[in-house]
Amino acid sequence: MGYDPAMYYSGRGPLEAASIGVPLRTDEIAFRCNLITEKDGILADYSAGHISSEGSAHPYRAIDSELSNNCRFHAGVSYRHLLVMRSGEKALCTPPHDVVGQAIEDVLPRGEDSQILIDLITSSKHILHDHEINLKRKKDGKNMANLIWPWGQGKATEYPTVRELYGVTGVG
Repeated sequence: MGYDPAMYYSGRGPLEAASIGVPLRTDEIAFRCNLITEKDGILADYSAGHISSEGSAHPYRAIDSELSNNCRFHAGVSYRHLLVMRSGEKALCTPPHDVVGQAIEDVLPRGEDSQILIDLITSSKHILHDHEINLKRKKDGKNMANLIWPWGQGKATEYPTVRELYGVTGVG
């Protein structure tokens, strides 16, 4: 659309926030936050079997209720959700679809600001493992949504209008 990604793209998180109508303050970092399936310490599925929006809403509310001390969780569509906080911008996070089949321990966020994210991931397992939705999914032979996976973080970017960029309008 004419915007230089090197200048205006800051991560998938802010785009996810915009797509579900979550405004970001200038001091907030938005993370894309997938519901994933972990099996025996392995990242088995980046989308928890492409869990439905209805199926993921209840467990995501449980996550927000239990873990939202210094952050906010917002339910999105299917397995794609949002985590908003004021730290974590400098953590190195890996998109879960890039590391399917790898040990969770080897692909956890790393670097500065990573421990808070690791703590959220670890805590989510205790909340999600026995959630009624996951018990039903397990009974039905479906992948469980048993971990959150934050990635793609960034801050909201101010975009100039097309008129400001190019001196034209989109209307004739």
